[in-house]
Amino acid sequence: MKIFHKLLFLALTTICITPLNAQMLNGTDTIYGNEWIHYDQAYIKIPIVNDGMYRVLGSDLAKAGMPTSVKGSDLRLFRLGKEETLFTSNTNTFGATDYFDFYGMHLRSELDSFAYRSGAKSILNPDFNMGNDTAVYFLTWQTTGIGKRFVNVPNNLTNAPAAEKYFFATDSLTTERNALIFTSIGLEVEVPEWGEGEGLGTYYAQDRV
Repeated sequence: MKIFHKLLFLALTTICITPLNAQMLNGTDTIYGNEWIHYDQAYIKIPIVNDGMYRVLGSDLAKAGMPTSVKGSDLRLFRLGKEETLFTSNTNTFGATDYFDFYGMHLRSELDSFAYRSGAKSILNPDFNMGNDTAVYFLTWQTTGIGKRFVNVPNNLTNAPAAEKYFFATDSLTTERNALIFTSIGLEVEVPEWGEGEGLGTYYAQDRV
């Protein structure tokens, strides 16, 4: 069974390009984060705070300004510059009752890793972003190429195995999200980069026996 969260707000945005001063190092490459953008296309901005399945209706897209001529096969969705996989109810003209589904995730430490001296391996809690939980997805449309899509696969229960008696799963819960900063004993030096062990978590507690 699928559980869908209804998106309450969609805003049509025009990507405004201004000179960028920030840059990120990815191996030997210097990237700015805007390499994926096609400046001749419009984008609809979709903010996501919680992980889960999301459904976007054609009527919401029309209100956000998407042209009525757009087809379901034209839709493309991006997160952090990478195309995401969609399921569309219709590959032809996208009407008010049509929809597309996708799995959305809140912002984690993907961008934080560039601020650490030793990269992602130094992050204390990679499941949370140091500044903002909201991930921004960008929906656009284009008639060239083939977008990433989920496909329907019929259930095949022929010779199905016996039901398992139990299963193991791992889950985590962060009840506090304080910024932990570790410095050398007796010395505090302000540096622009984050160091080993800085991140969001719970302050240590000591149990007495």
